[in-house]
Amino acid sequence: SKSPRRYPCTIQGCPKTFSRESNAKAHLRTHDKKCNYRVKCDIYGRLFTRRSDVVRHHKDVHLRERNHQCHLCNRSYSRRDSLERLVLFYYDIINYLTISIQGTIAFITRAV
Repeated sequence: SKSPRRYPCTIQGCPKTFSRESNAKAHLRTHDKKCNYRVKCDIYGRLFTRRSDVVRHHKDVHLRERNHQCHLCNRSYSRRDSLERLVLFYYDIINYLTISIQGTIAFITRAV
């Protein structure tokens, strides 16, 4: 399940909320007209505060890259942290001791 969105944008009229304080702070820069950190998606025109965010958006949304695959259910994700979240939340962690990411595939070792 997703993390609760505890960090609302402090700009009046903006409905955005975030699960991480760092993302809320980065979002605030999109409201600053003088900010030099705004990067635009060439296809949608959506604004991002960091170049790394627009690159990730492009790979995920436009290229539909899914390079991180779970060896148990064959689901694929664009981001490693999404795969890690699957492993942590959808599999019975009590029965597993170690979780390691090797390359792009999650390997889970059963407790002995």
